[in-house]
Amino acid sequence: MLKMRAIQILLFILLPIFCFSQNLDSLKSVVNNTPKDLQFEVVLSYMRSLLGESVVQSYNVSEYAVEYAEKIGDSLLITKALYAQSFLLRRMNKENQAVANLKKIYGIAKRNNYYEELSKILNLLAVSYTYTANYDEALKTNFEALTVNEKRNNLEDISISCNNIGLVYFKLRNYDESLKFYQKSLMAKKKSGSTFDLDRLHINMALCFNQLNAFIEAEQSILEAFKACGDNCSDEIVMEAELALGVSLMNSERSGVAIDHFNKSLALSRKLKSTRFEMEILSLLAKTYLQEGDDEKALELLRTAEVISKSTEYLQSLLYLYEKFSDYYAETNDYQNAAYYSRKYSSLRDSVLSESLIKNLANVQSQFAERENLATISIKDQTIKQQRYISSLIALTFILSGLLILFIMRTNRIARKLNSKLSEEVQRQTAELTVAKQKLEKSNKSLMYVNAELDNLIYKTSHDLKGPLTTLKGICNLALMDVKDATALDYFAKIDQTTAKLSKVLDRLSVISVIMSTEHQIVPINLPVVINEIVQHEKRIAKQKDIKIDLFLKDIPGFVTDPKLLRYALESVISNAFKYHNDSPRVDSYISITVKLKRERVIISIIDNGIGMGVDDKADVFRLFFRASERSETGGTGLFIAKLATEKLSGDIEFYKLPNATEFRITLPKVFEMTQEHYDEIELNKHVMAPKIKAP
Repeated sequence: MLKMRAIQILLFILLPIFCFSQNLDSLKSVVNNTPKDLQFEVVLSYMRSLLGESVVQSYNVSEYAVEYAEKIGDSLLITKALYAQSFLLRRMNKENQAVANLKKIYGIAKRNNYYEELSKILNLLAVSYTYTANYDEALKTNFEALTVNEKRNNLEDISISCNNIGLVYFKLRNYDESLKFYQKSLMAKKKSGSTFDLDRLHINMALCFNQLNAFIEAEQSILEAFKACGDNCSDEIVMEAELALGVSLMNSERSGVAIDHFNKSLALSRKLKSTRFEMEILSLLAKTYLQEGDDEKALELLRTAEVISKSTEYLQSLLYLYEKFSDYYAETNDYQNAAYYSRKYSSLRDSVLSESLIKNLANVQSQFAERENLATISIKDQTIKQQRYISSLIALTFILSGLLILFIMRTNRIARKLNSKLSEEVQRQTAELTVAKQKLEKSNKSLMYVNAELDNLIYKTSHDLKGPLTTLKGICNLALMDVKDATALDYFAKIDQTTAKLSKVLDRLSVISVIMSTEHQIVPINLPVVINEIVQHEKRIAKQKDIKIDLFLKDIPGFVTDPKLLRYALESVISNAFKYHNDSPRVDSYISITVKLKRERVIISIIDNGIGMGVDDKADVFRLFFRASERSETGGTGLFIAKLATEKLSGDIEFYKLPNATEFRITLPKVFEMTQEHYDEIELNKHVMAPKIKAP
């Protein structure tokens, strides 16, 4: 403790000198004037202090540290100096040089029983093997590191080894095994109370969940990662977290939002000069733009990644890049280039996952399994004794097997007779099912008729109640003008407010009946004009005047649908975005509306950072009379109307919870076509709805 304090005091005095004279001669002069037992630690501490400013300058100091350690011939100092230099080489994307250094000091640490240094060397060496696609060596080295750390009973280092093993299995696409070791790593951290690299472990788990299509668990792990580092998240962690979040959004078909997170990760990878991450992010961005239908942007990103790949040693990233190239050309029907990159992918994959590597992997895993089963080996003597008993049982089994065969043959004859009877029974039941099906079809038609009658009842009831409510509201208004008693005035005001709310609910019920019964009128639609009209109307009646509105409206030529039903759907959702805005002065309220075309489907996205919806089941949002907020004035009918109108247009509406925002996504066919079900429903309504209901 006193030694570390002395080093800190020395650095406090000497760092200003280094800042004005950043050269090795100045450092050597300072070291020569430092007590001998502190000299090497001063060099290492200065090297670490330069790391955030310049990796190259830090590496230059590491060369002096190696020279110093070799000069005095101290094997422990040589091990520490070369380990530090290997760490810097990895930061400079020079994995092969780092591996050469680590191999050199591995023997020194092992011979001299430097177990703490040996653990660090094995962990760093295993990571280098992983990123250069030497997976057999990586797994072997990680298992050795785990063995060393278990002997040391060091839970923190056990956690690091398990995390590294999980990474190897992830690269080998064995995601179940990968997740198993990540969870072992997390358990070791919890037991030891260590938070070292906890944020990165959660990100690794998120990437694993993504590959297993567990997107909710993936996004939860990313939140845990940010929670672990709090306000001190490094650029590396933010870069990896943004990448993982982008993958989750991309794979769950939220590619528009995914692009923003990939771009944040890409900017950080370039800032950190991490070519491995830059290649992977460019490949993922290309895949996302391909999903969006922007083929030119996807190809541009892939070619950029290909240029970067020529100066790197990361075979796994290159393998993924070739795979994305092949997918791109296959998607764009350029089968010649698709075949070319498919061959490059296969060739590189065969070299990375060679037969010898797979064989070595099997051997490494077998050896580890053998180590794990030492407890079983300890009862070997008991097993030998049991073997004789087993041999006797085998002989008895042969005899019983013969008897069993005879029994099976006899049973077989009986089974054939039973099968014949069963076939006759199946034919009889099939005939009965046919009759039952016909009855069911009749019941369905009756149910449709009852539903139509119910719609008519709702419309007529709401219409009949409207008149008395209007009369009641007029009486309340007269009373408010004539009555002088304060208590009575308060009662009449409350009756007036309640009457107004009930009137709105009845209006919405009338709209539901209209939607159910109105015949379709299919016409070309100018979607930007419709949305602008709705937004301007809502802005005029909104209580909050400073809501930021972002409109990304793309006109869709040839978009044909029913204008009334479209307005019902859009007005309900956009009105909610204005109505339930966040009125906190600390929040900048915004509403973003985007229109795009994807594979002949029109997608309308409405995103806002309002008060949100505290619901667990997303289906509840669209239930009739479900109220997600006390601000609701229509009794929870708005989103039900939106869903009903959307489904009438053969579309779909979905609700998503985003970080600090909510999204409603309406998907409609570019050209609405009447189905037989639509025709049947209209024909039924002609007979039931009398008089015919007209849209308001």
